[in-house]
Amino acid sequence: MRCLTIFFVIPRSWVAVQTLLSTTKTALSVNYYPGRGFKVESKKAMFAESDVFLVDHSLEYAEPVDYDAEFGNHPELISRLASLLSVITPDIEPPQLSGIDLNRQEKNQSDEPDGSSPLIQLLRALGNPPLNEMDRMKIGNLVEQGITDDWLSSAPIGKLFPNIERIHLEQNLIESKETIRALCLALPKLKAVHLNGNPICSQPSYSDDMNSVLPKSVEVLDGRLTESYGSWALEVANGSETPSVLRLGNADMSELRPEAFKSLNLENLYCIDLRGNPKMTAASWKPLADMVKQANAMLETVWIDDDRFLKDYAEVFSTSAKINNTPLWLCNEGVAAEDPQASELIKQKVIDKLPKAALRYQMAKPDSPDDRITISYVLDELGSYVGHSARANFRLGMIFTSSGTISILWPVKNVLVDDAVTRDYAENITDPEDRMRRLDELGVSD
Repeated sequence: MRCLTIFFVIPRSWVAVQTLLSTTKTALSVNYYPGRGFKVESKKAMFAESDVFLVDHSLEYAEPVDYDAEFGNHPELISRLASLLSVITPDIEPPQLSGIDLNRQEKNQSDEPDGSSPLIQLLRALGNPPLNEMDRMKIGNLVEQGITDDWLSSAPIGKLFPNIERIHLEQNLIESKETIRALCLALPKLKAVHLNGNPICSQPSYSDDMNSVLPKSVEVLDGRLTESYGSWALEVANGSETPSVLRLGNADMSELRPEAFKSLNLENLYCIDLRGNPKMTAASWKPLADMVKQANAMLETVWIDDDRFLKDYAEVFSTSAKINNTPLWLCNEGVAAEDPQASELIKQKVIDKLPKAALRYQMAKPDSPDDRITISYVLDELGSYVGHSARANFRLGMIFTSSGTISILWPVKNVLVDDAVTRDYAENITDPEDRMRRLDELGVSD
């Protein structure tokens, strides 16, 4: 739509509304970004004053009102308002729980007939690289190759591939810790060893044996962090020095080593997976929480094993929006999102927030034109998720028609594709202190 007058001359029929909404869908989109919340973005370039979009009202009521009596018995309305007022945010899926460096490797398939040379199997398992590329080989994949202690001890892995950092030996026939000791001596740059499924792993002394034969340079054993883990292991676990998801699940950490995290840039972090670390308590993660806070990361969710400790983790990760998809304010009550009492607490939170968040206008009483009544309303998803800016590129207005009120949104500046759509939440408030107070009520700032 390009002309404001159309809203005055066309009644608000379903035909008119459907036409306007279809125009909106081709020009604007509502997107959710974990850690940053909802954003309305432009799907096309627009000139200032060129387009007008309908913004519906999800709720409209006359004041004064008994909020609990009027809205408390409508769970679907409360659920929608909880989202619109950011009492709750969309759930996100937890990361895959697999351990360090265990989900980046595939089983080898060999075309060699049974009885083929172990050395040929080795070369094929390692990708059979040209000789001039062997010095660059850093990952050894020998999963399920029928490898024995004798074969591994005699294979010239160290001579052919001295730069191997990670070796996968899962589902083989290795039994002796001395075989692993010799392997580590042959591969001085080795940092990750994976032996799951070998007979040695079922021995009662396996953990102690590995502690005795693995050098301090090895940071990962069987997908878990060793006591000497450092930045290398964390970068392998997360695939990046600037992770958006910090994957520490099933790492079996015994202590937090803050120096290991110093190489990571945490400013883009929105999710931390702490599951599978039974030796750690909420307090053990405090240095990590401090690093996340210092990085100004917009943390969305921290994943833990047990909802019974939601409150403890909420105190530590106080800048996170959620623990296990439970809003932080619910965690502070010691209540998980799935608990029966959560719905009542969410309803009360909505009712408490509604008077501050609602927009208002006044109109004459039908039976007494000299008297005015105050009408409060909440915008729909499009209007509610438009962000605030003191230098907004859109404005929100309202028009009165014969069938009611309509809110409209239109660009006041030139807008490019993918630009965030913003409006000034306190546009009509000129006093600086009153403006600051209103923005504080809405949880935003200039």
